[in-house]
Amino acid sequence: MLGPLAVEVGGRAVALGGPRRRAVLVRLVVARGEPVSVDAWRFESLLGEARRALTAVRAT
Repeated sequence: MLGPLAVEVGGRAVALGGPRRRAVLVRLVVARGEPVSVDAWRFESLLGEARRALTAVRAT
């Protein structure tokens, strides 16, 4: 998903919370109704952290 994320229920905006909650919501939307294991979520989270760390190292 690219761009801003907004959710409405009954025509009213729903507060989505912070970045972590938004990331969970996006992960579930991308799964399209399929189960998402906690292990898969942790792996993707760690992979993202590793990428950010490598980017920071390269920038210095």
